[in-house]
Amino acid sequence: MYDIGVDDEIWDVEPIADPSGVKDDGYIAVGSADMGITGKDICIMRLNPDGSKYTVGVWGITNPIIVDAQASADVAYQVEQTTDGFLIICGSTATDHFNPMGNKNNNAWVGKLKLDGTWASGWNSGLYPGKEYGGTGNDIGYDIKQDNFGDYVIAGTANIGNFDVPPMVHVDGDYWVFKIPPNGNLNPAYSKVYSGDADAVGLDYARSLVIDCYTNYYVVSGFCTSCNSQPSINSQLLLVKIKPDFTTFTSEHYGNINAQFTWDYGSFNVIQTHDGTFNSCAGINDGFLSLGIQHPEFFYGCWGGTHDFWAVKTLNNIANPNLSFTYQCVNANVGGSYGGRKNDKGFSSALTCGGYLLAGITESNKPAQPGCPSCEVSCNHYDCPPDVSSEDIWLVKIDPITNQFIWNESIGKIGNDGAYTIKRVYDGSYIVAGYTTNNFEKDFYFRKFELAQPCVAPGGLSILTAAVCAKVSWTVEPCVWKYKLEYQEDNGPWIAIDGAISPFTITDNTVAGTGYFKWRVTSYCSPNKFTTIYGSPFSISYCNGCTCPLRVGNESDASEYGNNFLSVYPNP
Repeated sequence: MYDIGVDDEIWDVEPIADPSGVKDDGYIAVGSADMGITGKDICIMRLNPDGSKYTVGVWGITNPIIVDAQASADVAYQVEQTTDGFLIICGSTATDHFNPMGNKNNNAWVGKLKLDGTWASGWNSGLYPGKEYGGTGNDIGYDIKQDNFGDYVIAGTANIGNFDVPPMVHVDGDYWVFKIPPNGNLNPAYSKVYSGDADAVGLDYARSLVIDCYTNYYVVSGFCTSCNSQPSINSQLLLVKIKPDFTTFTSEHYGNINAQFTWDYGSFNVIQTHDGTFNSCAGINDGFLSLGIQHPEFFYGCWGGTHDFWAVKTLNNIANPNLSFTYQCVNANVGGSYGGRKNDKGFSSALTCGGYLLAGITESNKPAQPGCPSCEVSCNHYDCPPDVSSEDIWLVKIDPITNQFIWNESIGKIGNDGAYTIKRVYDGSYIVAGYTTNNFEKDFYFRKFELAQPCVAPGGLSILTAAVCAKVSWTVEPCVWKYKLEYQEDNGPWIAIDGAISPFTITDNTVAGTGYFKWRVTSYCSPNKFTTIYGSPFSISYCNGCTCPLRVGNESDASEYGNNFLSVYPNP
């Protein structure tokens, strides 16, 4: 918990890669802080791997970094580390940048930082750090990703078509997606708006985007009022898949619409799925998981007319999506809904072993809901009396194929607490971040945890020997983030290869003659969840500079102590 200003919220956290490329060098947290002068300001903070404040150099002097455009609501919603080590951040700020009359309006904002906390060249030359994009309407950048061509793609909303914004379809607002090169200069050819087909009154806004690993297309999700053909104002989930050159796109919308009642559906987050594993672009059911809310009116929701977590999973082809989540909680035409009798909102999701983790905010608690046997919110916090209602962080695990509810956990204390983001990090654990209430003020909240489940033991251990070397191997499991191989010659020291990849070749470079070797493999699923299995012993002869006939692929002949395999770390 960190108290920056009067009301502080983390909207996103990004694990930082160290020079070796492993994202184990701490975190960048972005959001907003109310410093009590002009309202909310953009807030950027660097944290050490243990969650403490990073206080080196600029980060120590201005920790956190505050971007104050003298507006009432400046917010950073998303951060990502680029392939060349920079930090790109998007959000919104209110200035008169596009308004010649001096009236302030919201503009999409993008900032680019170095890891040392200084601004990248060309990104701190104006009145305020970063760059603004938009027009004379209200424009917001909710998500940013670097694509496979090195450009930065931003998804959000806009409502007046001038300056950077192309002509609008609806006056209240459309999805706005644009991309910029690393220098930040917007090309109008890469700035488009998207919406539904109905001539409805209400705002369409994109909240999340992911880059499809198969096609490099941009997949965008959010809330779409213009997808509803009914006269009432309500929304659906609109998924849009955009070609990187912005020449073509396909779209589909989901959510039940009833002519008599108001139904609100939408997505705060979309991720690419890999059939419940962590293997990129490998599963036959790869597609997209969208998480947000479904909010029917009166008694027609899953648990009675309030917001519920709502997850929709589609296969990769959005034009013919083949929905793989078909469970219908009352009157939801697709997807799975989860929650209780009060408001529950799903903001973020992550892949986990054997399912998906969903994170967000719940106001429900089981003891306060007699006669509701199907309520799924357990009471694991302090606000359990029936007459008390406050917000808590809610974590849910669902099955990757059937989307059935598996377990839940609520986190919080007296007062309001909520989660806006959850991510799996380099060591197999997870981080969840958002806000907690302390002395009636919101503070940054950041928590790291691991799942209480058994770690998959190394299996299929086998060995192939030649006179001077041995190739050891084991079956690689998708739920294991790292393997450690250890071996010992006779009664010598154990040699450890952290992050070893199967198969691995061992040569005897230590003692002349024939050595007797023992070996073992440890699978790590998270920092405190690991299992070790011993392989069958073997004997090989001393080898000094000789070539092993078992070497294949990327294996090298040069390294001592068996460090002779080019590995990709972490695994997977």
